[in-house]
Amino acid sequence: MTARTISTAYGRAALEALRAVVGEAKREDPLAPVTIIVPNNIAGVVARRFPAHGLHDGGPAAVAALYVTTLPRLAEQLAAPTLTGQGRRPATQPIIAAAWRRVLTDEPGLFAAVAEHPATIRALVAAHRELRDLTDDGRKRLGRSTRLAADVVRLHEAVCSATSDRWYDATDLLSTAAGLATTSAAAESGRLVLYLPQSLTRAEATFGRALADNADLAVVVGLTGVMRADRAVRRSLDRLGLDPLDDPESTRPTATQVLHASDSDDEVRCVVRDVVQTLRTTPAHRIAVLYGRGTP
Repeated sequence: MTARTISTAYGRAALEALRAVVGEAKREDPLAPVTIIVPNNIAGVVARRFPAHGLHDGGPAAVAALYVTTLPRLAEQLAAPTLTGQGRRPATQPIIAAAWRRVLTDEPGLFAAVAEHPATIRALVAAHRELRDLTDDGRKRLGRSTRLAADVVRLHEAVCSATSDRWYDATDLLSTAAGLATTSAAAESGRLVLYLPQSLTRAEATFGRALADNADLAVVVGLTGVMRADRAVRRSLDRLGLDPLDDPESTRPTATQVLHASDSDDEVRCVVRDVVQTLRTTPAHRIAVLYGRGTP
């Protein structure tokens, strides 16, 4: 099986690259199945609608046999029957939080003074997700770094021990799916397109490599040409065992105007006036208002 990388700029250029890949896969048979693996649901909506305008110039404005999904969802489709057949059920957020409360009650360690605080549980559940993606050696090295890290790793292992027999999480799904991604199983998804991968976890990358080994996989990679901005994407490609092509020829977006506002109300008024003015020449769906922080 083959895996190829197609580098592109973001925006319409990426959508055009996606349409070209899908059109190539359906050139001989319009009903040939194609699976597009997107980074999130919003990207999936756009990726589904754009090819529907037509895969070729002058062709019909329609597309069929196109399945849009994410890596975790595809892994669930492939591995969930096996895991449920073992008597295990999905480890939802409340279940993981309850497991952490249980181990904190039994052996709180450094967290004794704050073990019952809700913020402690939220922080440890978030750390749990990141620790699940580390290798055993990585967790051991992390546990040797500080006393706090050692306690978090110890509690994490206790939670895993308490839940692994009866429950499975996203990492279990991805790992199991990687083992089940045989040529015949991958063939059911048809041609695979990994569209604009962002920061893939190790488990997601392992599943992606298994798909590439057993099916024809095209990876449409979005690059900005700025090393710092592209760092996560390039790391994901490295985890997939793929090399990105040269950065695509694109004009880097730059600010053309800077406005100064005396307070937040004036800032909002400036933005609204700018949007209203822009709407006279630009469709609303081509206008975005971006901000650097969630608060205020």
